[in-house]
Amino acid sequence: MDLIMNKEKRISIEDKTVILRAMGNSNRLTILTALSLGEKTLTDLKEETKLKRTALSNHLTKLIRAGLISKPYYNKYCLTSDGELFYRTFDSAYLKSDFKAKKLLDDPQRGQFSDSFVKSFFG
Repeated sequence: MDLIMNKEKRISIEDKTVILRAMGNSNRLTILTALSLGEKTLTDLKEETKLKRTALSNHLTKLIRAGLISKPYYNKYCLTSDGELFYRTFDSAYLKSDFKAKKLLDDPQRGQFSDSFVKSFFG
């Protein structure tokens, strides 16, 4: 946290934007999710995303340019250490978020839970 708060080492808006734009697309998030489970070939990703080859290649290129994934072996993709860090951090933050707690309250299938129960469980 000190690194982010230190003005000399503050993360630029541009750097944040690159990462958030790369992750802010449901197809690219699906790719990141698939790769969080291990290396995948282009064929594997095509099957999991249901995207056509050109669209998939375009999404992979954006993720590579953002430094979130790499292609270390012929036709195999994996998360980079940064990709792993950003993906896991996002998951962790979401699990602790008020947004998730509110979503549980608003979910009609979970309507049987009282506000006090959800608040006691999620803080």
